Amino acid sequence: MDHVINPYRANLDSQMSQVIGWSDSSLLNYAPESPLGNFVADVVFNKGYEFAVTNQIGSTRSTIFSMLNFGGLRAPISKGEISKGEIYELMPFDNSIVIVQLSPEKIKELLSYLFKIMASH
Repeated sequence: MDHVINPYRANLDSQMSQVIGWSDSSLLNYAPESPLGNFVADVVFNKGYEFAVTNQIGSTRSTIFSMLNFGGLRAPISKGEISKGEIYELMPFDNSIVIVQLSPEKIKELLSYLFKIMASH
């Protein structure tokens, strides 16, 4: 079986070891807000914003925000080089960015709900 899998393993290992970035500090995840969570939220925000602008969704940068599930981040990012494989370890699922348009009232409801949850922990 190894004979069959080894060519694929070597190709996958070379792809996953590709360095795609650098971090000057370790990024850890903890509730309610963390360096890792903020990093991922910023990446999602920027990619989502880029898509929204290209497709004329939303109005201004100040009315768009990013929100993530804290539990979706599965591994820290260590200080130093960041490989493609580490990003797959961080988010091992087929994640999607979902863009939702909310009225100001619904945003207030969402924030009220989140503040209530935060206060109870």
